[in-house]
Amino acid sequence: MTRKHQQLIAIIGPSGAGKSTLIKQYLTHRPYAHIHRTVTTRPARSLNDDSHIFVDDITFEHMFHNGDLLGMFPYEGYRYGLTPINYANASLVFVALRAPVVAQFLSFYPNTFVIQIEARTETLCKRLHMRGDSSRAQATQLEAEITSGRSIASNIISTDTAGAYHQFEELCDSFLLT
Repeated sequence: MTRKHQQLIAIIGPSGAGKSTLIKQYLTHRPYAHIHRTVTTRPARSLNDDSHIFVDDITFEHMFHNGDLLGMFPYEGYRYGLTPINYANASLVFVALRAPVVAQFLSFYPNTFVIQIEARTETLCKRLHMRGDSSRAQATQLEAEITSGRSIASNIISTDTAGAYHQFEELCDSFLLT
């Protein structure tokens, strides 16, 4: 496979939509693709939670004041930040973001392709309750984030459909030359 360039792909969508699941599945057999994790003061949901780089408030503050973070945004009482993206050997780099911060991210990386991952509100609430995130299962907030994301995204994939991963895979592979 010949690399034409490095493509940044921002994956947005509400909690429980399946962003991390799709990305992890895609990365399984693709050494040329990587995920860039945001830094957060939020505690990990489990010992296996690798969705972010988890740091305490002091470390986050130090990173922010040293210029190690491009930006910082608060969400549900925690802080999130993004370190500069630099993967020399990657053709695709994913970053999972919340819709409200995509504009800030695009100011640093304007050629980023944005994909919204979504599901019906009832599905999202069910998934959030199942993973112990009941506080995020607020239908009004989830619907607002879906609406916001639709206005930003280049493509939308619903994880309510059986072919969601196949759609995601085809879309991401379309950035590569064969």
